[in-house]
Amino acid sequence: MEKRCFGKTGLDVTILGYGAMELRHVDEAQAEKLLNAALDAGITFIDTAPDYGPSEDYIGQFIAHRRNEYILATKCGCNIPYPSGSDAPRHIWTGVQLRHNIEHSLRRLCTDYVDVWQIHSAYPQDLAGTDVLETMFKIQEEGKVRHIAVSMGGASEKYGYVQMRGYLDPVWDAFEAMQVWYSALVRYSEQAIREAARKGIGTIIRGATRRVDPWTSLEDACTQLNLDALRAPGESAAQFLLRFVVSHPDVHTIIVGTKNLDHIAENVTAVESGPLPADVLVEAKKRLDVAKGE
Repeated sequence: MEKRCFGKTGLDVTILGYGAMELRHVDEAQAEKLLNAALDAGITFIDTAPDYGPSEDYIGQFIAHRRNEYILATKCGCNIPYPSGSDAPRHIWTGVQLRHNIEHSLRRLCTDYVDVWQIHSAYPQDLAGTDVLETMFKIQEEGKVRHIAVSMGGASEKYGYVQMRGYLDPVWDAFEAMQVWYSALVRYSEQAIREAARKGIGTIIRGATRRVDPWTSLEDACTQLNLDALRAPGESAAQFLLRFVVSHPDVHTIIVGTKNLDHIAENVTAVESGPLPADVLVEAKKRLDVAKGE
């Protein structure tokens, strides 16, 4: 499987990663199969978070013994354990909370360090005036995290674009990686990903094969966008959309979450097919622009 240089971190990551959020929907037996199948397929990047249910626990329980085979990313700021029946905030942006998060995560993950530690879904203004960055630096100096990063959530162009542009401001240059939403169906980050890579920021892509409209399947979306004729024989809509994202030269790793072993195999087949042919990519973007009215 292709590996790409992860910004200026010095890490090489497989173009396909595994998004472990889906582990909150499976039992222990299935989690063990999924995590080991991902590693057996050659995937070397695994992304999780404290508030993804038992995800961190499953990683620690089932693949900690294979720790040298994968780059591990988790997140911080999460209000975990969340008070039952409470209207408390989902995230808390203080150094104390971050310290709690990393100690909690390391115990659950059964590891001494995390490779990529991400702020979870905060806007830049949420961090202003806090001791969050200072605390992240201290924990990094202690060797408990290797690289600090930020993860941005949401497919909404209105909010996602503003959030991403905010973190490209030089004031946030300490962040070594950035997790953003990007797909053929959600392209607001397309140019900003190039800018991030030029700054030496590692790019983690989410949402590559996720439906934007929960009532429209990926197959139907491709049909509506006039993309069907561009797909290779036997290629599913999900595989085509994954290859679309692989085609962006400044995308470093694409985390795709699934609770289905067959889907892992299909995703691996897609990325091993490589980027879309140049003429197909150009035509796909033309059709997507037409569908958007551009």
